[in-house]
Amino acid sequence: MNRAGIFDENAMRKAVVALLKVGVKVHIACTGGGAGVADWIWQVPGASSTLVGSVFPYSTGEFDRFVGRKWSDSGSSYCSEAAAIALAQEGFFRTQETCVLAGKPHERILSVGLSAAVSTARELRG
Repeated sequence: MNRAGIFDENAMRKAVVALLKVGVKVHIACTGGGAGVADWIWQVPGASSTLVGSVFPYSTGEFDRFVGRKWSDSGSSYCSEAAAIALAQEGFFRTQETCVLAGKPHERILSVGLSAAVSTARELRG
């Protein structure tokens, strides 16, 4: 989003290209409006050597299974900074395990957690 709150496609594309140039293995875990991020990554040549995994645990049950606990007990919304951090942490641990199992325990890794509201006809809860 730019300062006016409008999605900036060029800025997103530049951010994805910059991320892939860093030379780290990346995991994306996102819900709601963050769903399209993995698609942006796949549009950049070389993504297959960078992206380790991408998940979209959208329903509350799937989110709970992904982060390993009943998130509603945390006191935070499923659409919050804390939720995004929980998504990123679990993605990081899964990527770390994947790299170790592949015999590359010293691989540099990055996990991105996104929790974003989408347009809806109902009242938003968080």
